Amino acid sequence: MLLKISIVISIIAGILSSVNLFKKDSPVQNSNRILGWFVLFVVITLAGRFFYTYQPLTLILVRLLFIGDFLIFAFGPLLYLYLTKLFLTNPLPKVRTWIHFIPLFAYFIFVLPILFLSNQDTIRYLRLFNTTFHGIELFAIIQNIFYIILNFSLLKRFNNISMTRQSSLPNLILLNTILLITCTAILIWFASYLVRTFLPDHDDNFLGYQLVWFSLSFLVLLLSYMVLLFPSLFQFVNENIETPVIQNQPKEDYTEYAKLIDAIMVENKPYLQPKITLNELSDLTGINRNLLSRIINEHYGKNFFDFINIYRITEFKAIAESSKNENLTILALAYQAGFNSKTTFNTAFKKLMNTTPGEYYKNIIKSAV
Repeated sequence: MLLKISIVISIIAGILSSVNLFKKDSPVQNSNRILGWFVLFVVITLAGRFFYTYQPLTLILVRLLFIGDFLIFAFGPLLYLYLTKLFLTNPLPKVRTWIHFIPLFAYFIFVLPILFLSNQDTIRYLRLFNTTFHGIELFAIIQNIFYIILNFSLLKRFNNISMTRQSSLPNLILLNTILLITCTAILIWFASYLVRTFLPDHDDNFLGYQLVWFSLSFLVLLLSYMVLLFPSLFQFVNENIETPVIQNQPKEDYTEYAKLIDAIMVENKPYLQPKITLNELSDLTGINRNLLSRIINEHYGKNFFDFINIYRITEFKAIAESSKNENLTILALAYQAGFNSKTTFNTAFKKLMNTTPGEYYKNIIKSAV
């Protein structure tokens, strides 16, 4: 009963959030539509599971479950396309896009007869291809695991590229959470598959499929909650993770450029802008973006993230040591220094100072006593 209630609630919430994602007016509208399709497909899968439990209509409504199983092949590719829409300046060619859905179409063709056969013929069909369906299920699990790995890799690449072009870390909490919950559901599904394969007489009713449906229900509820209350989490700075290939070039003397950059950093303090990017600093210095990136990498030996945050940490240390700021919290001081989040501040500080902000601040207090 608890499972049915959670599925019904998640179906209603999922329909509302998918409609919201379809109409959301934002710079990433196209990618949000893909996420909307992902939510809607999960909802249809949950609906198939819900109606399949009703008697005596099980044999008729089993067709709904097969539609849900058919959509399982779309989960991984849809999340992958969602991420590529967010992070790639140039969209994937249509041919490459359709390749990801070949297993989905193949499975659809395989189960298509079930939608038109009589009840008795449906039973014969299912019995005839019982072993085949078992193999298809294993393939679906492997496919989804593959896309989980691929999507986590895509997030990691985006995070690394962002550090060469942005001074703050991108907010990937939502995306990581989506992948983690999906990964959990797939691993539970795989465990259930192993139990049913090697221990066919074992009752895995709860530890098997029911946990999978609970996981999918929770995923839909989480996404719905975020879509309605935290729409900013669905806004991302588009940073192409496919960086152009740069030919090997001899090292140059960037001393004059460095003097200009240092002067602007000291006088204009652009690092106090919480979300300053490489493009914005390029406009401020008048230095081509690619050249500026190379100067920062080769002359200063830093990526853009570290280069900007060195100045912010220096600013933080200066205002932290001032007696007039002794009543401010560490995070408040960090915001004054140009950081825009606790995560970015802690990451940069520990990386560049080899200590935590809290430990550093304690040492300041001790030295002042």
